[in-house]
Amino acid sequence: MALTANYRKYHSGNPLQRRFLERLLTQIIRQARIIHPRSVLDAGCGEGFLLDRLKHAGIGVKNIGVDLSEDALAIAKKERPDLSLKKADLYSLPFKDSSFDLVLCCEVFQHLKDPKKALKELHRVAKQYVIFSVPNEPLFKTANFMRGKHVLNFGDDASHLNHWSGDSFEEFVSKYFTVFTRKQPFPW
Repeated sequence: MALTANYRKYHSGNPLQRRFLERLLTQIIRQARIIHPRSVLDAGCGEGFLLDRLKHAGIGVKNIGVDLSEDALAIAKKERPDLSLKKADLYSLPFKDSSFDLVLCCEVFQHLKDPKKALKELHRVAKQYVIFSVPNEPLFKTANFMRGKHVLNFGDDASHLNHWSGDSFEEFVSKYFTVFTRKQPFPW
């Protein structure tokens, strides 16, 4: 099992990166608490970091994480064996319509070849609420560059196929969802 880039990000020795991630996760947990979901889908759960935080915060009763990466799921199952995880494609989720009170899709959309198709699929499985997070560009690239990450690409992560500002992502999401609130913990 290979360590993933996401795993390395969450275990970074950079205190600033850890602080930014903590701010993001804290904001997601705050918003999830407001919703009081019984069922939660973490679409693109990676190694289960967010699902684990939800569990420890007492959010949700039926929480499921899906990811396409076998390496990420293997790490998650090894480090968090109590989580409910399965391999699934974000473009074709193995759930009925309106299956989840809350769907989370955090740090995923920037990597997708067809984000519109994924957005439609998340809309299909969500009963009412979805929480998204994506890097806020160009702030994210600038922050990367300033800390010496992806310098040859001027801070742009080569795995990021999509780049949105807060306004452009809200516009994209609002084609399928009503945006109730928007939080932007730097650099997301």
